Formats: sequence, C-alpha cells, structure tokens
Amino acid sequence: MATVNLSIAGREYKLAPLNLKQIRQYLTDIPDGESPGSAAQRSLGMIAASLANADPSQPTAAQLEETLDLEGFAAMVRAVLQVSGLAQAATGEPQPAVDSGSTASTAIS
Repeated sequence: MATVNLSIAGREYKLAPLNLKQIRQYLTDIPDGESPGSAAQRSLGMIAASLANADPSQPTAAQLEETLDLEGFAAMVRAVLQVSGLAQAATGEPQPAVDSGSTASTAIS
C-alpha cells in the first residue's frame, strides 16, 4: 500500500489511501451550499480515516482538531487526496508513488 509521511509542526503523520467505502462516505453526495464548518468536519473525518488506514494508533479526528492549524489541515487534505489517487501533486510537492509498499514524504513547519 502506498503511503505518504507528513511532518507538521514537528509531528510525524503517516497517511494511507482511502478505501472505496471511505471515498463514498466522504467525497460523494456533498450537498450544495454545504457550510464551511460541515465541509471541515467532513475533511477532518477523511484525514482521520486515512491515518487509521496507515496505523490505527495515530491521532483521532478529535485529537487532530485540537492540534492542527489551517496550513497543516490543508496539507493533510491534499496528501489524502493524492495518496488515494484522487488528485495530483502540484509542482514542487512530492508525488505519492502508486507502487505497493511505497512511501513519499514531505514536511510542513
């Protein structure tokens, strides 16, 4: 399984692809006019699912909500979408490999 390692504010996180059930849960049937708070909660759940897929001992959504700032949150959303094959990395960002057992890394200070 491809994974992405992120270092955000000195803490290491390992993200793994979402499975099909999680993609359906977090990325389909998004209501028109969804509030920013609701969208953030949906994204936070998606991040927590990706972290748990990589290692169940990683922080939960509630723990992430207490520790992540907006920059780290956005970086994690991008990384989850990339490692799940739903988005490509922007120029200058690491591109997660799709080979089984591969890992890409990046750091956010």
